[in-house]
Amino acid sequence: MRPYTRREILMAALCAGVERTANASPTPARTIRITNCYGVGIGPHMSRQELEYAARCSLCLGGIDVDYSDAEQIRKTNANLRQIRQINPQFRLLEYTGAPDAPLNTPNMPKDAWLRYTDGSIVKGWPGSAMLNLGQPEVVEWLAKRCLRHSSQLDLDGVFLDSMSPWFDSWECNLFKNHTLHFQSNGTGRYSDLNWLNSTWRQAKTTLAARVRELVGKSCVVMANQAGREAAPWLNGVLLEDYVNSVIKGKRTWQEAADICLWWLTHAQQPVLTTLSCGSGVQCPYNAWKLPQQQQTALLQHGFSQHKRMVFGLATALLLGAYYSYDLSTRWRGQHWWYPEYDVDLGKPVGDSAQQTDGSWQRRFSRGLAAVNPGKAAVTIRTQHTMKDVSSGHRSNTFMLAGLQGIVLVN
Repeated sequence: MRPYTRREILMAALCAGVERTANASPTPARTIRITNCYGVGIGPHMSRQELEYAARCSLCLGGIDVDYSDAEQIRKTNANLRQIRQINPQFRLLEYTGAPDAPLNTPNMPKDAWLRYTDGSIVKGWPGSAMLNLGQPEVVEWLAKRCLRHSSQLDLDGVFLDSMSPWFDSWECNLFKNHTLHFQSNGTGRYSDLNWLNSTWRQAKTTLAARVRELVGKSCVVMANQAGREAAPWLNGVLLEDYVNSVIKGKRTWQEAADICLWWLTHAQQPVLTTLSCGSGVQCPYNAWKLPQQQQTALLQHGFSQHKRMVFGLATALLLGAYYSYDLSTRWRGQHWWYPEYDVDLGKPVGDSAQQTDGSWQRRFSRGLAAVNPGKAAVTIRTQHTMKDVSSGHRSNTFMLAGLQGIVLVN
C-alpha cells in the first residue's frame, strides 16, 4: 500500500473533527507505543499541532511529503525532524518502499522492470502503480538501492518495505480486473504458473530484505509488512497489518495472531519494532479522500467511533509487548487519531501475559493492568484492589468484559 500525499494526510486529519483530545500532552506515553502508517505528514510546512502529533508517535512508516529536488524543503524538513526528536528522542521515521509495485511514472527503471500479461500489457496494481517483475534479479537490486534514494538528504532512521508477504501478490493484480494469473515474467517468453510465481517472489523478497540490510548497515532499522520468517535475520520486525481485524472476522483465532506476533517479537533483530495493526472495520472506497467532504467526514467519524474495537487491539498489543496502530482502513490509513488511552502510563510490565481460568488473558504493569477476552462468552475481570477503567472512568475491583473486547486499568 502506497504512502499518501500531504493533501490526503491533511484531509484525514481535518475532516473527522475528532482527531485529537483537547488537553493531550505532546509528551509521548511511556508504556504505549503508537505507530502511524503512511500518514504522519513529515515535511517542510508542518504546523505546531502536526509536529506535536508526530512527536507523540513512537514510529512512523512513510508519510513523508517533500520535494527532494528542493534544497530549502529538505532543510526545513530536517529542522522539523530535529524539533520532533527534541520532544521525543525515541521517535523513528522510516522511508517507505513498496516491494512488489512502483508508481507508473517512476523514472530510471531497469529493463523489463514491469510484470506483463501474455499479451504484453503491464500488470496494474494499487491505484496509480504497476507490478514489478521480481523474477528479474536486476529489478530486485534496483529496488534495494531505491530504498536509499533519500537517506543522504533526510535524517531517517531506516527503511520500511511494504507488501513483503512470502508469496506472489496476486491480490493486488486483481484489484479491478479478474485477469487469469498467467504472466510473462522474465522477458524471454516463459509463461509462469502461480506456483512458480509464489516460489520466485518468496525468494526475491528474502533477497531484497538481505540486500537492503547490507546496504543500510546495522545502525539503521529495516522493517517490513508481513514478511516471511526467512527474512527475520535482516529485519527489526514487521507490520502485522489488520491482524486484529482478522481475529474479529474469525479468519484466525486470537491465540494464532498472538503466536505470530510473539514469534516476531522474539526473533527479529534489536530494536524490535513489530507493530500490531487494527483497522476500524469501516469500509471505504479506493481514493476515499476524493469523496465530497461531507462523505469523508462521515467515514472518518464512523471509524474513530469504533472505540471498543480500538481498545481490544490496544490491550492485545500491551499483552504482547508490541507497538500499536489503529486507523480507518487498508484503503485509507494514517489518520491522526489520538485516544486518552494512548497517554496512560502503565509503568513497566510485571511479568509476561498469562491466561486466566476463564479464558481471558491479563498482563500486570507496575501502575495498571491490561486484559483481553478472546472468547465469545463474557467474563469478569477481578482485581486485588480498586482500579479505574481508563476508557469509562469507572472504578471497581470487578469489570465485565464481553467477547472480543479488551480493557486497560490503572491503579
